[in-house]
Amino acid sequence: MNREKNYIANKELTKPVEGYITRQTDERIAKAAYGRLGNPTSRVGCAVVAVYNVMLRLGKPQPYADVVRDCERLGLPWLFGALGTKPRKLGRYFRLHGVAFGRIRKADAFKAALNDCSAAIVCTWNSKITNGIHFYAVLKENGRLMSANQHYSNGLLDFDTSCIRNDRFIVGYVFR
Repeated sequence: MNREKNYIANKELTKPVEGYITRQTDERIAKAAYGRLGNPTSRVGCAVVAVYNVMLRLGKPQPYADVVRDCERLGLPWLFGALGTKPRKLGRYFRLHGVAFGRIRKADAFKAALNDCSAAIVCTWNSKITNGIHFYAVLKENGRLMSANQHYSNGLLDFDTSCIRNDRFIVGYVFR
């Protein structure tokens, strides 16, 4: 599928989302296509879900289909979307929308930065490198760090920074 076909189909497929998306298998967005191959969000859309959640937390909500379209236009799908999103290119989306961010490549520096931010995106290797990567959002809510789409759940989860390990951390993005 091409970008505009994805966008038109995704606008029809996705239902309005109120609040955060806490799992990429959420029926409201799970079938939305991402990348030239048209893989569903449920398989490769974790970065798009993280972007959606951060924009909502920052008070700049975007319709999910629009987030997908912008990510595709900016060349973020990795290997046509087969591998999800290019980890070190996610900043392109935030630049497009005028959102200031910091990109951090060291796990310890990222953990320290979480104290002073309102939202963050983490990219880590899954349990084995051959299992690919995973993006999720960390959101500060009422002074507490919460995660969205770190694990599949029906709500935000308390976030423990000890899960960010040097051997699995790829990159993090922080937002004030």
